[in-house]
Amino acid sequence: MADPQGHEPKEPQRLDRQQLRRAIRHATGSTDVIIDVVAAWARIVGPHLAAHTRPTRCVGATLVVDADSTAAAAGLRLRHTTITNHCYAAFDLIIDRIQVRVVANTVLGDQ
Repeated sequence: MADPQGHEPKEPQRLDRQQLRRAIRHATGSTDVIIDVVAAWARIVGPHLAAHTRPTRCVGATLVVDADSTAAAAGLRLRHTTITNHCYAAFDLIIDRIQVRVVANTVLGDQ
């Protein structure tokens, strides 16, 4: 039966497994995915940059990353597209923004 504007109701669409996982991660900020990102971080950004940066959490579509210097933070910003593409391809993680925090007096690569 049509609504007052004449639009026919649509049948609910069933989500496939990947769409469902993506929706849950996006809605909940799941910590499971950040574990995967941390484990693959050196492959994503390269070993040199990985020694100076560390992803800490995912909040919605924002990846939060700590860096030990402004140079490392700039390196992450330059690799924004590479990071977002890799996270989507490998983990079905949609990232719209990377928030980089410079953490003073911290050696991130040893943790």
